[in-house]
Amino acid sequence: MAYLALYRKWRPMIFADVLAQESVVETLQRSVANNTVAHAYLFCGTRGTGKTSAAKIFSRAVNCLNPVNGDPCNKCEVCLEILADSLQDVLEIDAASNNGVDHIREIRNDVSYLPSKAKYKVYIIDEVHMLSNSAFNALLKTLEEPPAHVIFILATTEPNKLPATVLSRCQRYDFKRIGADSIAKHLKTICDSLNVKAEPDALELISRLADGAMRDAINILDRCVSSESGHLTYNEVVKAVGIVEDDFFVEVTRLLIAGDIPALITEIHKLFMDGKDLTLFTGELINHFRNLVLCKSGVDLSSITDYSKRYIKTLEEQAKTMDGEYILCVIRELTLAQMRLSRTANSRVLLESTIIKICNKWFTYDNDEIFARLSLLESGVRTEQVTVKPDAPKAVEVKKPEPKPESEPEPKIEPEPELKIKPEPEPEIEPESEPEPEPIKEISKPKPVSGSSTLPKFEQWDKVRADLSSYGQKLLNTFTAPAKAFQVDENNLLIIFPDNKSFEKKYFDKADNIHYLSESIKRICGKEMHCKFIMEEDAGSILNNNPDNSTEASLTEDVSEKKDVFEDLKENDIPFEIIDD
Repeated sequence: MAYLALYRKWRPMIFADVLAQESVVETLQRSVANNTVAHAYLFCGTRGTGKTSAAKIFSRAVNCLNPVNGDPCNKCEVCLEILADSLQDVLEIDAASNNGVDHIREIRNDVSYLPSKAKYKVYIIDEVHMLSNSAFNALLKTLEEPPAHVIFILATTEPNKLPATVLSRCQRYDFKRIGADSIAKHLKTICDSLNVKAEPDALELISRLADGAMRDAINILDRCVSSESGHLTYNEVVKAVGIVEDDFFVEVTRLLIAGDIPALITEIHKLFMDGKDLTLFTGELINHFRNLVLCKSGVDLSSITDYSKRYIKTLEEQAKTMDGEYILCVIRELTLAQMRLSRTANSRVLLESTIIKICNKWFTYDNDEIFARLSLLESGVRTEQVTVKPDAPKAVEVKKPEPKPESEPEPKIEPEPELKIKPEPEPEIEPESEPEPEPIKEISKPKPVSGSSTLPKFEQWDKVRADLSSYGQKLLNTFTAPAKAFQVDENNLLIIFPDNKSFEKKYFDKADNIHYLSESIKRICGKEMHCKFIMEEDAGSILNNNPDNSTEASLTEDVSEKKDVFEDLKENDIPFEIIDD
């Protein structure tokens, strides 16, 4: 007799054998025992959770000559023929290969005939979501009102692809994933029947690799026990399946943190030469960092994962030595690499370059390009504003007939100031005798920051910016590049941005960015310092005319000085124009 695969040999025979689906099998068993069988059922769930097995058990149970509490006896003539796939009254159809409307029409014609030996004609349509739209339409009427001797059992892994008209005509049962503990326990039973001594760690690994699918777990076990006889160890499972051990990911993470590029490239070379799937390895490494960030967030991994206690303890210890934002950056970089690995012909080069990026903390920020374009656009707009500015003061100067009010003793007698706007006498009267246009120029164009500042420069500024990059804040490093830092006193810094860098200055309106900068200053200087962010045009009077280094006082004086100029202009009835920068 030909070898029978373990997953077929250990297929459930009664409802109690279907693992981890108690609510589903109890309902089906009760409906058979009470003779309340519906005409159409829909079994949904991931692969290997028992959908087809439950459908076969149900088909035997409704036709069994000697049922036992809703279970088939598996000994009568009808049960034996169904088990041998020789009874024509129970048909199992693969919708993946029989998805046309013609196949459904054949079923619709056959349902009118009575069963030959069984009580019910049972049609098990597996992967029913693969049917075409026309096939679904042809099935609808028969599915809604089939003959009394017909039962439809539809099985699918993707119920979302089924039309609502089909879903509304079936009793739906959802099969959940099988827990790792249940899988390991069942695998232990199979190993005992095969006289194979299996280590608990090996069975736990197989259970985790199965991802909730019993069929996958039994298939992996079948592969492992066929390579070794009488004993099954953790290393043998790793070797047979071709995966990487958990401890390897811990070591790779340690090397990433340390930035040991030569050692990491050597490890990738070993994986490549051993024939490991680099895409699969990247996915498992992402999962390792996912576990690290969960540990960092205080999540109990033992309640949501199937890892061993030893591995979970190692994860918790490693997570304590890492920064949460760094872990998320690594996950993002590895996820981008995994998406590209499946589409590239040279996966090794792509993975190596990604590892080098992570070691050097050259993280990719999603908005980098957008910020750069906006900054360039704003620089261009500011350049246009600078060229337009000279025109505005000229207009103001043309409108100033100040000499006439001074020569005439009665300025208030004139009711219309429009007479003063005549440009003809202005260039001839006194071109240089009027000092009043100068303060107007100062309003439209403030003093630039000169090198002879009374405030000392903050000597640690470059170190602070380098610290930002080392902690994954490369974007903040870029935006602080054009700024200059001055130390007001022991606890206060003045960060000044050039006039054409207002976009970079606005970036520090966010509390999170100020927090990151303050943390870097604290790491470099050993104390917290308050930062004030201003533009260069507002800082000229502070740095050049402020001997006592009082930032707030100088700003107040600067504002009052400008206010006095405006008052003088108004009193002398001089027209002026405010240019909003």
